[in-house]
Amino acid sequence: MGRVFARVHKHIGDASTSDADQFLVLRQNISSWSCERRFSVLKPVPGEEMTRLSIS
Repeated sequence: MGRVFARVHKHIGDASTSDADQFLVLRQNISSWSCERRFSVLKPVPGEEMTRLSIS
């Protein structure tokens, strides 16, 4: 987890798209060996896959 988190967090910081007052990371375990993480950001982050979550 450390390498992925560090890489994504650097990209978020480089893009100046984080909101320090509302930082959120969602994690979903896919299997014993892999998981997906979703980070809250204010705008798209170059070099990262973006997914929009909404409540309807």
